[in-house]
Amino acid sequence: MDFLKINNFIDVFHRCDFSARVLGVFYFCSVLIVSLLLAILVPPFENSDEFNHFNRVYQISSGKMIAFRTGHPAQSGGVVDLGINKLDDIYSSIRFHADVKVTSSMMERGNAVLIGEKGFQSFPNTAIYSPLLYLPAVMGLDAARFSGVHRVKWALITSRMTTAIVCVSLASIAIALSGSAAIFLAVFLSLPMTISLFSSVSQDGLIICFSTLSFVFLCRFLHFVPSRLKGKEDLVLFYSFLSLSVLGRPAYAPLLLLPFFTQNSFKNKFNFFCFFISISFVAFWMLLVHFFVMIPMWDQTSPGKQVYNLITHPRLVPELIEHAFTDHQGMESLPFWKEVIGVVGWIDTVMPEWFYITALFVFVFSLIFVGQLRLKIDSYIRLRFGVAFLLLASVSLVFFLEYLTFTPVGQNFIVGVQGRYFLPLLPFLPFIILGYDGSVIKSRIRTIMLALSPGWIVVSSVVLLYSVLSRYYVM
Repeated sequence: MDFLKINNFIDVFHRCDFSARVLGVFYFCSVLIVSLLLAILVPPFENSDEFNHFNRVYQISSGKMIAFRTGHPAQSGGVVDLGINKLDDIYSSIRFHADVKVTSSMMERGNAVLIGEKGFQSFPNTAIYSPLLYLPAVMGLDAARFSGVHRVKWALITSRMTTAIVCVSLASIAIALSGSAAIFLAVFLSLPMTISLFSSVSQDGLIICFSTLSFVFLCRFLHFVPSRLKGKEDLVLFYSFLSLSVLGRPAYAPLLLLPFFTQNSFKNKFNFFCFFISISFVAFWMLLVHFFVMIPMWDQTSPGKQVYNLITHPRLVPELIEHAFTDHQGMESLPFWKEVIGVVGWIDTVMPEWFYITALFVFVFSLIFVGQLRLKIDSYIRLRFGVAFLLLASVSLVFFLEYLTFTPVGQNFIVGVQGRYFLPLLPFLPFIILGYDGSVIKSRIRTIMLALSPGWIVVSSVVLLYSVLSRYYVM
């Protein structure tokens, strides 16, 4: 009887795998078109911090893997093309002003800015990032330069497109390999915020993809999803992809402990070895940054004084927590959950109000349909607790690091946190809520959900394109 149950579970997984592959192909074909359109339609540097990201891309493309600090007061950056600065000046009036649209004059002047003049440019908040997370954007910039593109705007667009192609490809692979989690990942990876980041030259799109792939390979390592690889190979891939995510945002480092909350993991020497390599890899880059690059700080900030302030005023901690989720959410006082779904551009391009409620409902609904909801204590209780604890630790680190580096000393709320910082954490939510035993709630309802998933991808994409067009252009 047990043997028959195991066979039934395997059959269900194989059917899910086929559905997942089909959904992955549809996702690739549809989201790639949307991402490439966004790469063209979004005005230059109208994605968050894209000006500084593109400067870092240009620096890496020029062969300088590590930025440097110079001057008094010290600045972190490098020698880049000054045409990037000129192009930003042309379109900067749009930023943070929802009523200002792209004009024909802007487009003409923007198209006239040429690549050529070099000079030092400060970009402290992106100078600390690893070149590995900019490789797609660098490849796009190199392709543009080698093909004779002399205009900064089109070099930027080419760089965006290359990043979009890589991100959408990785996201599609994650969906195709995710078995019964395919519906959930397809919904998550088609949120407007996610697609928008795929179409930017920032590192955020790749961080999301690597985090999603690490979730998929952990599922395969735990046999929640069938895998043709050996267990060790799945574990190596989990640590490899998650290490790249942590390299981009160290606040996700607690997630590297996830395998230790699985059965017999503390007895597995290979697991300890992979963990040690991952931590060493991230630590090595952080040491390089410490010696060569200045950690970005806003005015009136001091990590030492902030820590002292917390120690001497312990009552400030609950006040900071309360404000983090009430009246000072996000960069523009928008709820974090809305920013996660989609407040794109410089956090000034919102979706229609009805879409946020719909997206939240669809996201939760897709999460439920990953597998059977089990309320009793079972063999995965340790994993569930571990994931919940580590996700909470990562969220806390996101706030704490922003408190140290971007929040003025003595402030009773934390400055600088954006909803997009939480996106790479979302793929791990199914571990908390669901029991991965291969069963589904109702096969017919699940089939309907699979059939409706492409429809959601289309709806989300259309809403995003419409919101971007109406934000930046006269319609």
